[in-house]
Amino acid sequence: MLSVAQNICLGQEPTTRFGTIDWKALRLKAAEFLTEVTSEIDVDTRVEDLSISQQQLVAIARSLVTLPKFLILDEPTARLDQKASDTFFAFLEKAKQKGLTVIYI
Repeated sequence: MLSVAQNICLGQEPTTRFGTIDWKALRLKAAEFLTEVTSEIDVDTRVEDLSISQQQLVAIARSLVTLPKFLILDEPTARLDQKASDTFFAFLEKAKQKGLTVIYI
């Protein structure tokens, strides 16, 4: 199973000049995007060891890696507990301030 960092950067892995994955840069990049959503998840944790709510927050962080201008989320809070929902709504406020358009279904 993938770590949180590997999951967030899947398909967008930073590489060394030799073409191999730069693991340190990968963890830093993942932490940068994960921090946009939550600060309570360690990027070295395996995704399968996370709660469903935490997995949902990781999926949202993964969607930010491509630096979208629009983000469409279909029932993002359906699988979130109260604490994760509060974290998610704080993320929405930060996203709005940064100019990210979020369509929340």
